[in-house]
Amino acid sequence: KEVIKCQYDKVGNFQNGFANVCLNGKYGIINTKGEEIVPCEFDDEIEFSNNHALVSIDNRWGIIDRSGKIVVPCEYDEVWEFKDNWAMVEKYDKIGLVDITGNEVVPCEYDGIGIIDDNWALVQLYDKKGLFSITNRTEVVPCKYNYVYPFSDDIAKVIRESKYGLINTNGEEIVPCEFDAAKKITDNLIIVQLNKKNGFYDTAGHKISECIYDQVYNFHDGVALVAKGNWSESKYGYINSNGMEIVPCQYDFATNANNGIAKIGFKKTDNEGVITERYNFINTQGNIIVPWDKYEYLGDNVEGFIPVKSNSKYGFINTQGEEVVPCKYESDNFDFEDGLVCVKNNGKWGFLNSRGEEVIPCTLDYAYSFDNGTASVISKGKFGTIDTKGNFISSHNITLDDVRWLFGSWRTDPNVKKPLFLYIKYNDKKTVASFFDNKKEIIKDVELLYDDTKDCYILRCTKKGHKDTNFIVDMDKMELIDKDLNSTLQMNGIELPIIKYNIGYGYEDRLDDKLQNDYEREVYVTRPMHRTPKPTGEEIFKSAATMPSFPGGDGEIMKYINKIIRYPQSAQDNGIQGKVILQFVVEKDGSIGEIIVIRGVDRDLDSEAVRVCKKLPRFNPGRNAVGDRVRVWYTLPITFMLQGDCDDYEPSPEPYNEIY
Repeated sequence: KEVIKCQYDKVGNFQNGFANVCLNGKYGIINTKGEEIVPCEFDDEIEFSNNHALVSIDNRWGIIDRSGKIVVPCEYDEVWEFKDNWAMVEKYDKIGLVDITGNEVVPCEYDGIGIIDDNWALVQLYDKKGLFSITNRTEVVPCKYNYVYPFSDDIAKVIRESKYGLINTNGEEIVPCEFDAAKKITDNLIIVQLNKKNGFYDTAGHKISECIYDQVYNFHDGVALVAKGNWSESKYGYINSNGMEIVPCQYDFATNANNGIAKIGFKKTDNEGVITERYNFINTQGNIIVPWDKYEYLGDNVEGFIPVKSNSKYGFINTQGEEVVPCKYESDNFDFEDGLVCVKNNGKWGFLNSRGEEVIPCTLDYAYSFDNGTASVISKGKFGTIDTKGNFISSHNITLDDVRWLFGSWRTDPNVKKPLFLYIKYNDKKTVASFFDNKKEIIKDVELLYDDTKDCYILRCTKKGHKDTNFIVDMDKMELIDKDLNSTLQMNGIELPIIKYNIGYGYEDRLDDKLQNDYEREVYVTRPMHRTPKPTGEEIFKSAATMPSFPGGDGEIMKYINKIIRYPQSAQDNGIQGKVILQFVVEKDGSIGEIIVIRGVDRDLDSEAVRVCKKLPRFNPGRNAVGDRVRVWYTLPITFMLQGDCDDYEPSPEPYNEIY
């Protein structure tokens, strides 16, 4: 049965219910009923992709949908497929952008386009880039930068001549392109860097400080550390969120703010090389919270509590400098765990809560900090674990293994008179422990006992060459207190602990280091590949019975060129002017074909003349003697002329019908 009548010059195979047909050299699409879904008026076979197809009429391209409706009219030199609801189009060798409905949201005035998102496109003209607002359909940032990054928090980074600046969404340059790096770091503050020095702008574009800081750190509690000088001689201070220096860079030590305060300190070296360090705390307004000479020692700020030392005893102050726990404790290990801190009073251990209340009395021989609700303790010869209320969960008679687990090794504070260094090792049968003096084993086979009558701990051991001996041990200090052992026991090579104050920041907290590694998301400007034009094989005439003409005559072509031409800045700066003579083909449909420069003046002037020529609207085509359209060469001189000292120019196009 003849389903489709034999009325077409060519019929393609059906796919998904549709087939290409050709009539009189023009293509369309029919369905299985023979109905023309797309009329036969297009130059090439039609191939759909994602419900759209590229089509051309007289070598002008557009886009249709599956219903045959023209979405993008066939008026472009090139049209590329839709991608993410956008399609690039080209007219007169310039790129633009249309949306899914065919509206031209970016005019064909650019050499390349990169889609950032539904609101912004990165555009390029010559080798310079700018930003185009798709929403408002206007060029917000002119094409004068080497690169423009996408907006982040209404600020975009720009690069010009290898220097960085920042612009806002109005295209205003709030930070000039004068810096090695620039970045917004708070809602109203921008950090800039020049020659490895750092300064600040606000987001309104006002300079707050010159680039004078060697180091800049992240903000904490509304203030940030800054430093001047190299690492070994850095002096620290603070700035607020507005970039104002609230604390001068004068301190040798400083920390990030925590609970509204930060620790600062001075370092002083006397004539004998002895280093003295003094610490204090400063609030976010830059005020010292306690007098410098009030305490012998100030510890770290832990959950709003600061351990202090007065008359060799420890207590706590709060972040306002008020003493919430009197200085009566002996321990200087104040780390809150599970809301409790371990303290020592009169040689015994207990725990305080965050209000300074002694919730577990100081009656323990030794205590370890809480971890997940339990703490290891030693009390009256027992080793065990307690809960946060001080109740024993488990316990057993103390052994050397328990002490090793608690202390790692018995090595005591260097200030005790008879420090105890005990090396513990294991074999298959028992735990073996020995004393050493200058790498020489002098006591061996140690056993740990508790004498409940004297409330003391005893090391029962065998001294080499002597009978069994008991040594009394202070379990708190790990110190021998038996008078029979007069020599100080030391192990050669043991290093005394060196307590270094942790400044509280590192590489990950430094803003100035991050600036150099701050890679923004790049959007690549693209210009898709052109289709290979079909060879026409038709002759190009030097002259014709009716020569091509510009619509409206020579006066209109002059007006059009004067409207779009731009005198290259380089030529203005160097005083270059002259006449560029172009020759181009006016195609049978009036479009501009091949362009050649038959007499040039300067590379930039020649390029501008070619650009203008490519943007010319369609001419009235040339015709032969019988009235058929023909391809004809057309000659157009464009004169660039500087007028006085100003930057104006006077292009003077004069149509010519002969070839130079």
